[in-house]
Amino acid sequence: MKKRIPNMLTILRAVLIIPIVIFALLDYKYMPGILFLIAGLSDMFDGYLARKWDACSDFGRKADPIIDKFLSIIVLIVIVFKNPINIFLLLTEAILGGMGWIRLKENPDISPLKIGKIKTVFLIPYITLLLFDVLYLPFFYFIIVFESIVIFAYALERVRIIKKKNQKRASSK
Repeated sequence: MKKRIPNMLTILRAVLIIPIVIFALLDYKYMPGILFLIAGLSDMFDGYLARKWDACSDFGRKADPIIDKFLSIIVLIVIVFKNPINIFLLLTEAILGGMGWIRLKENPDISPLKIGKIKTVFLIPYITLLLFDVLYLPFFYFIIVFESIVIFAYALERVRIIKKKNQKRASSK
């Protein structure tokens, strides 16, 4: 039973998307932020517990990053409707989602980049603050710069992978 908990946390995160969006659109003051924070914390714990209990699964490896990105992008769409200044953050998350999808499609066993995990640690509280209708500009600028660095890191990794493939092709000829 305990080995199922990490996957159950991933599913919980997916299920929480709907009430977060509904409460945010209905202008509930605290509920969307509280639910998003719960979803964010579940993201931190599911991977930790899966590794600790040796409960890593194909479902978790594939579903976790997709649900994480889906959650952040959908919630950011709602936030952008309320405050368009966050459009750049939505765009960077969408770009990172696309890059992550390519990585996952090419190699489903690939682990996430450390810088992406660090970005998530900052992004979860920032989105939570936005759901509480708090826009703290220094933190906003920090997140934007950090997201840009993560995009650059993913792009560098992509170039490295392409070079490796080309070297393998050249050496096999």
